[in-house]
Amino acid sequence: MKKYRFLSLFLLIPILLSLIPPAGAQEDLDLFCTHAVLLDASHGEVLYNMKANERAYPASTTKVMTALLVVAAIQTGQFSPETVVIVNGTAVQDIPSSYVTSGFKAGEEITVEELLYCLMLPSSCDAANVLAEAVDGSIEDFVAHMNRRASELGCQGTHFTNTYGRHNEEHYSTAYDLSLIMQAALEYDLFRTIIKTAAHTVPATNMSEERYFFNTNGLISNNWYSGYVYDKCIGGKTGNTDGGPLPGGACRGWGRAAHLCCAGFRAHGGAGRGGAETGTAAGEQAPAGIRLQQFPPGYDYAGR
Repeated sequence: MKKYRFLSLFLLIPILLSLIPPAGAQEDLDLFCTHAVLLDASHGEVLYNMKANERAYPASTTKVMTALLVVAAIQTGQFSPETVVIVNGTAVQDIPSSYVTSGFKAGEEITVEELLYCLMLPSSCDAANVLAEAVDGSIEDFVAHMNRRASELGCQGTHFTNTYGRHNEEHYSTAYDLSLIMQAALEYDLFRTIIKTAAHTVPATNMSEERYFFNTNGLISNNWYSGYVYDKCIGGKTGNTDGGPLPGGACRGWGRAAHLCCAGFRAHGGAGRGGAETGTAAGEQAPAGIRLQQFPPGYDYAGR
């Protein structure tokens, strides 16, 4: 089977904000995506809609929901960011070799906060599973929790089968639903702090030396591609898959108050030319002229 990869297209928000008519009449825009939505999150009004409720595959943007359930558990007092979690062997098994991991080992001890950094910056799939077991005792129960929370948020086109976005025909979402999930996650200060971080050092554990990670979001970090860092971007989550012609996604945020949510998907064939994006934006002015992201040649995008 021909291998397809998905890269992120930089935020649709600058284009949408500048082109959508003030009167609210929707026009056809020349966007680099196949699905898109621009949502006034303060009033629940959809300002732009292009297949926003059509199902697509979210890839690692799934981890926004994973992080949401973790920071919610912190807020309710289930545990604290400093709580030490012991990695279970089941959490690090059966993750495809092409997917990003932090290399956790059974018996390794690491705090919830450091696991969240691993989850959201380099997009570690093993961190997602470890956190899932910390919240609900098992990955299966956590996935059920993800689906319940999606329903509570009003997501009508979303179903999860795993914690990190591994491709499955029954693991899907929509541009609109991903905007709702990102909007909910942005309510938590710890989530905002983490996704705004360009690079982070995870302290040494009982089984590992220090780990140093960069954020995969080009609006936050110049590590993977340069020239796009923007100080009003509050962060986000990229997502890509190599399982076939499937849209992946990315979630990003703008400004302090999340007034606008934007999401989109795009799928291309061939390394260096594919993409999918979901974004969340605030009311502050977005930068003009955001261009297509350029990824390093030969870079393996799966799991991000």
